[in-house]
Amino acid sequence: MKIETRDHLLSTLAEASELEHNLMCLYLYAAFSLKQSTAEGITPAELDAITTWRKEILAIAGQEMTHLALVTNLTTAIGGSAHLFRAGLPAKAGYFPSDFVIELAPFSLATLDHFIFLERPEDREVQEGQDFQPAHDYTRAAPQGRLMDYAGEYETVGQLYQLIEEGIEGVSETLGEKNLFCGARSLQIAPPELELEGLILIHDQASALTAINTIVTQGEGART
Repeated sequence: MKIETRDHLLSTLAEASELEHNLMCLYLYAAFSLKQSTAEGITPAELDAITTWRKEILAIAGQEMTHLALVTNLTTAIGGSAHLFRAGLPAKAGYFPSDFVIELAPFSLATLDHFIFLERPEDREVQEGQDFQPAHDYTRAAPQGRLMDYAGEYETVGQLYQLIEEGIEGVSETLGEKNLFCGARSLQIAPPELELEGLILIHDQASALTAINTIVTQGEGART
């Protein structure tokens, strides 16, 4: 896939927003499924371990919130509107590529494997959790001459953001950087209104690429 227009870039950012929103829900659900006291049949030592797990998962959910906010700022910066829609859970086949099994599940070793698989680096072979095998094997292929914009097929979150990064560079060159980044900064959100690490206002290609880099280096589909 290759992004060549503002509309195509906006539609791909909309898919990124929905994916981030869904991933955030998966982490929160897993964190809330964990036991919270010894009255639930666990020892003090086990509770200490579980508390550590919960803090780690909630920290990752916080990063997903940062990623969603950055994608929203980027969408606004290029003249779009905040996209906070997402389909119900579990996401139906075809909504995302087949390897992206998006469904709520309590914390377990299989769920942990699933999280690692979804966020795996580009150069790492990782096995999907045993309880999260896709029910359908399909390829989201766009026929020639398709009129509607289309996000395309990608195997990892990192590939989706690489497509967006290349689209920003290509469309900026075609339209001119000033014409692409036409949105008002006052419509974006950043500190001090929202204190999330890495959250910035976006106004040009450099700040847009900084936002993408923040997303991938926090672990969202890092390339190595």
